[in-house]
Amino acid sequence: MYFTDKLQPRYSDYDRYNRLYPESILKLFEAVAEHHMHSIGDSVVKGDVSWLITDWHLEVERYPEREEELSAATWIRRSEKPYTMDRQFVMTAGDEQVICASLTFTLYDMQRKRLVRISDELLDAYAPEQEGVFDVKPPRLHEPEERLCELPLTIRRADLDFNDHVHNTHYLGYALEALPDEAYGNGEFSSIRVIYHAPLALDTRAVIRVSEIDGGYLCSIRSRDTLHTLIELKQAK
Repeated sequence: MYFTDKLQPRYSDYDRYNRLYPESILKLFEAVAEHHMHSIGDSVVKGDVSWLITDWHLEVERYPEREEELSAATWIRRSEKPYTMDRQFVMTAGDEQVICASLTFTLYDMQRKRLVRISDELLDAYAPEQEGVFDVKPPRLHEPEERLCELPLTIRRADLDFNDHVHNTHYLGYALEALPDEAYGNGEFSSIRVIYHAPLALDTRAVIRVSEIDGGYLCSIRSRDTLHTLIELKQAK
């Protein structure tokens, strides 16, 4: 089942060049996904059980500009995995397709600290489709040995969500802020991936490491021996 929604970005969702911030794109897609959930009687949090995102993948044809009329379609892609679902997104500006994205999310029991199997009843309510926005699964990300810099990460109370963990969209913001000035100033990243390994909390003493890779940057967020997140940012060649 395909679900379409009109997007309503705020003034603060655009940068100084009047383009949507990458982090704002994630937030807009999240809002559409939540509306889709509500339309079939589902929700992000149900008692002690909640949906948690494990990864994002965005491919950007171009960044929408202020005053453009934006809409997004979303749907669940059929999968045989019992504990995860794959959600697909397409953002359009007028009649032009500008961004494709996918995310993987899982049901998690916050009290018992374990995954919850997705019921056939819930899956049927979403009426999954065969279509996906990406034909090929991207390669697994690995943390590079060499790095450009390592910076301490400051976690704000405002970064936390309902389960006292840093909300998933902020990790991308952390990575963009850690980039060298020339990369941040020039960067319209055409490919963005965020892979979540372990959550960040307010008292986590973490660092963010930035490495150069072919076509862009790979940022890793770590605390001691724990890898929390990998964020890949690539520019169009």
